[in-house]
Amino acid sequence: LANLAAGSTDPAVVAEYQPRNAVGGILGVSSLATGQPHITGMSGSYQVCSKGILGKFAKQLDIQMDDGNTQTGSMRTVLDTAAIGTASPAMSATFPDDSITHTVCMVF
Repeated sequence: LANLAAGSTDPAVVAEYQPRNAVGGILGVSSLATGQPHITGMSGSYQVCSKGILGKFAKQLDIQMDDGNTQTGSMRTVLDTAAIGTASPAMSATFPDDSITHTVCMVF
């Protein structure tokens, strides 16, 4: 309602109910107590993931909020093509491709 996340607030409108980030990617928060992390090897109580993030922004986020490496730490990056709900390995390259969209997850 504060317009921080676009989309419907009516759960009956399934296609629009899940919150979206500023670039239109799906955004979500989930408990790791009952599920697995979206990115293999991450551990914590909760994960926050945001899809549709260009690689250059994923790098900036990791530098400012974590250790600067998108493969390690509490914030990691996978390609947007990684299936949601299944664990995927973090990017194999040191940094993701600047022009391709990625999913960025952080655990707490």
